[in-house]
Amino acid sequence: MRRVLLAAALLLLGSATPASAQDTVLLTVHHIGRDGTTAQEHDTYVVNKETYELTPVAEGSIKLFTGQYALVSTITGKENRDFLTYPNLDMTKDVTLDLDARAAKPVVVKVPDPTAKLVWGDISLPFGILNVDSLEGVGIAHLGPRTKDVTAWINTQWQGKDFYALAWHFDDGLPDGFRRTPSHRELAKVHAKFGASREGTMAYRLVVPATGPSLIDDERGSAKAMEVPLPSARTEYYNTDTHWIPELREVVAAQEPPPPWEADHMLHARAQRYPAGTHERPFNYAIAGPAVPDAGIPSPSVERSAGEISASARMYSDGYGNAGWSKEDKGSTALYRDGVKLGETEGGGGGFFEVPPEDSTYRIEMKSSRASVARLSSQVSIAWTFRSSAAQPGMLPVSTMRFVPKLDGNSGKPAVVPVFLRSQHSEIDRPAKNLTVDVSFDEGKTWTSAKVVGNAAALIEYPPGASTVSLRAKATDWNSTMVEQTIINAYQAG
Repeated sequence: MRRVLLAAALLLLGSATPASAQDTVLLTVHHIGRDGTTAQEHDTYVVNKETYELTPVAEGSIKLFTGQYALVSTITGKENRDFLTYPNLDMTKDVTLDLDARAAKPVVVKVPDPTAKLVWGDISLPFGILNVDSLEGVGIAHLGPRTKDVTAWINTQWQGKDFYALAWHFDDGLPDGFRRTPSHRELAKVHAKFGASREGTMAYRLVVPATGPSLIDDERGSAKAMEVPLPSARTEYYNTDTHWIPELREVVAAQEPPPPWEADHMLHARAQRYPAGTHERPFNYAIAGPAVPDAGIPSPSVERSAGEISASARMYSDGYGNAGWSKEDKGSTALYRDGVKLGETEGGGGGFFEVPPEDSTYRIEMKSSRASVARLSSQVSIAWTFRSSAAQPGMLPVSTMRFVPKLDGNSGKPAVVPVFLRSQHSEIDRPAKNLTVDVSFDEGKTWTSAKVVGNAAALIEYPPGASTVSLRAKATDWNSTMVEQTIINAYQAG
């Protein structure tokens, strides 16, 4: 949100013109350095909280239209940068401010590894940000009254032998100075492993701080996109009083980190706090396939309203529950009512369909192929068959399948492939009421029925020379909803 407000302010700079009849008042500003003399280097501006108009402020006086403002000032000395913020500046009368760098207190954040270097640092509010490549000589101060509607971040990321992500959020503005020097024992230790969807790819790893899972109601911080080879592993440390969203963006090659929609394959975990201790967090390992996970708000879902059924899924979520999507070669989503197609959209990720209110049998089919960007899970599909009427709006009782064989990375010849069902937005695996599984060793050209044990696992027999394994399964869940799922090249038979 703070990015949006700052961007809006910059767009409005020089373009927003309040009514000429509006009253004006005088803001007089004195910039004072740490030595007590007039500061020579400073960057100061005010943002009108109603119009988001940004106005630069120099030494001396400036006329402003009456209203409520936020002021941000960075005063730079020979060995210091001081970030002064006045979030609640009442400009209904003339105001004189001394922006005194001596009011700023140091920002001290240290990680347990003394050799680690700061690779990302910012101190930010909705209307201003200070980017830093070192915290040496950096000070902060809050000026004026505090209110609970001014959010702020102190956000640092470090790289040494291991990676460290330390960030703190405040809901009443920045503190006057800040100090944290956690030990390894106080941090969450995350063993992160990164797989590859095909040979010759690399990835960018991001660990994004957040206040909670919602993209609408919660704040997001920023993060450094760090190159990682595939496959690879690293140890990451997070502070425990912040939510974190780990991401992985797989690409063939890139001069700059791509946005999520330009990555060949994108995965992320839901926002959560990691308690102190050791955690395992693999990314991008088989078996990737359709899922409807709790990936934050908004999350994918399959829902019914009075006159509409909507369906969305993360079609390439990995074997460890990370929500995932890929560039598609081809995809489609279709809805059938009592055997008659009501509509179809391009793209395997979902669609919206108008439906009548009467109780009917529906079938949703979602198909996606990505052979140009991935060797494994090169083609996936899912279909649900269920009854629905306008009298029962909300999330529909559908499940997705999870194939969870024990593999060495993406390869193996496990004799047993466990199969579980998950309700949408759930992380609980449950067995099916009824389950059938077919297996293919020629990318889905021919299929053979596999023996199923306890409606919870398939027994696989591998022919000589098998290179990949494809799976096709049909199950009925505890809601009597039928789910059918196919994954071509689910894993390597190696």
